[in-house]
Amino acid sequence: MLAEASQFAAGFIVALSGTLIPGPLLIYILAKAPAFRGVWTGICASVGHILVEIPIISLIVLGLHLVLQNPFIVLFFGCLGGVLLAFLGVKGLLLKADADVNPNSLHI
Repeated sequence: MLAEASQFAAGFIVALSGTLIPGPLLIYILAKAPAFRGVWTGICASVGHILVEIPIISLIVLGLHLVLQNPFIVLFFGCLGGVLLAFLGVKGLLLKADADVNPNSLHI
């Protein structure tokens, strides 16, 4: 039980570091914070990230890692992620093309 608790703590710290290290999400929050709730925008983004990570880490600790060792499941999620990345890439290119034509049409 101690090993699972230490794995959970390590995973939680890694997930928390994802919200605390500066990156694109921080820049987005800084750009949008004055228009919304000020400092609460960042706090809500961090809490939202933690709320998503805790169930995922808990499922992995409780045995989901055994399911994820199945090659079919790994292939399925890999293909699903690839399709999502391709979709987001095409969407980004279309938004850029639209922004090149009409600079006022791009809203973040």
